[in-house]
Amino acid sequence: FTSTREKFSTSVNTTQVSKGVRMKPKVSTSFSCVKTVESVYTGGQVEWFKDMAFTLARGAVNVVRKGEVISMLKEEEDQIISFTLAGSDTEVTVVTAHKSGLVRIWDCLVVEQPKVIRTFRSIHSGAISVLGLHTLSGSHSGTVLATGGTEGTVKVWDLTSQYFTHNFRTSSTV
Repeated sequence: FTSTREKFSTSVNTTQVSKGVRMKPKVSTSFSCVKTVESVYTGGQVEWFKDMAFTLARGAVNVVRKGEVISMLKEEEDQIISFTLAGSDTEVTVVTAHKSGLVRIWDCLVVEQPKVIRTFRSIHSGAISVLGLHTLSGSHSGTVLATGGTEGTVKVWDLTSQYFTHNFRTSSTV
């Protein structure tokens, strides 16, 4: 404990002497921001792909690698409320549902530069609360998307052929 006190007192007593008057060391008044740390996850939905986490925070999807946001999927004035993803070595597709009722399909193969490749309006009368993306193989190959709405319906979309295929109803919210 004594050695710590001695180190503390010597670091505090580092003053400059000018003409017999002790002066305090100069303090810098000019600072620049080197790094800003924000929350990348605030609870709720998260999906993993390879070494990345896709998280929903503040109306956008953060793409996080090693604790840092490397890109963000968002549209101004149209918050994302739910998302899903599917990927392979040759493609990474993220589908987002927005507060406005729009559904956007993103190409995220280069995750640092996500691009919207298609936008369409969902035909749910309420908000989309859950999405599921699945790639089919074999003679019926393609990609299908299931969207579950707060009005109690699940709609299935054929994204390859670009049409709505099925509508399932339930008595409660999805």
